[in-house]
Amino acid sequence: MEELRAERTKTEAHIQSLKKRKADLSRTMEVMKQQVREHFENMH
Repeated sequence: MEELRAERTKTEAHIQSLKKRKADLSRTMEVMKQQVREHFENMH
């Protein structure tokens, strides 16, 4: 029974870290898009 609970906790933690990584990734993408936009605006 205890093993099962530990396993579930581990899975929960894994899901949380995946969600966080996904959020970080989309934030990074936003920043990159912004930088590209600014770069092009500076060229013109």
